[in-house]
Amino acid sequence: MLEEDLVCYCFEVPRDEIIEIIQKNKACTVDDIQLHCSACLGCGGCRPDLEELLETFSPPPFSLKHGRSSFKE
Repeated sequence: MLEEDLVCYCFEVPRDEIIEIIQKNKACTVDDIQLHCSACLGCGGCRPDLEELLETFSPPPFSLKHGRSSFKE
């Protein structure tokens, strides 16, 4: 594994693993990610990277009230 593939250097968690966690588990927060791996449990320096991956890969929120996504672009 290349060093640039890592998101969390403390626990050597790769980017692909984070993306898979977000997509398979519909993770919407860093806490959701932490339920499935050790990312951001060390120094916390990877939090901005995790938040960026969440913004990119987590599903948009869905509003039952309006019957459509409440995600705004």
